[in-house]
Amino acid sequence: MSWLKLVGLFCFLVAAAVYCAAADRVARQRHAKHRASIDVPAIIHAIAAVETGHNWAAIGKLGERGRCQFMRATWQQYTDAPFDVWASRNSSVSWHVERAHLARILDAFERNGHDFDPALIAAAWRFGATNALRYRRADSSRRVANLYWEALGL
Repeated sequence: MSWLKLVGLFCFLVAAAVYCAAADRVARQRHAKHRASIDVPAIIHAIAAVETGHNWAAIGKLGERGRCQFMRATWQQYTDAPFDVWASRNSSVSWHVERAHLARILDAFERNGHDFDPALIAAAWRFGATNALRYRRADSSRRVANLYWEALGL
């Protein structure tokens, strides 16, 4: 290989490394690193938009209910209110369950040292906190993250 080709290849690799480093820096800036930086209403709004389009009366194939598609067992972890009655209503009970579930996800991330990436939060919401890393790149997780960043104007 000629000297000129080696110099050209080296310049290309340096430019690619600089571009990747800049893109990574921008991505890291966009990702929330601290729990306090998560806008709770915005992330719940984004999750509800992707799950059901904010349809409170939605019932999923596996029996999940409400705009954020809770399963009965998950619902019962946070409240004694009847699942069939309250999961499908815009009520303070539903809002409490949504916020409590999000808090549990964020607690798990904090314990395990994960960043508070909206796509990761969405994956944990849908697939469980233990499966979140595996499904972080799922289409629904990316859509939630995009809606979240749009809501924040980023």
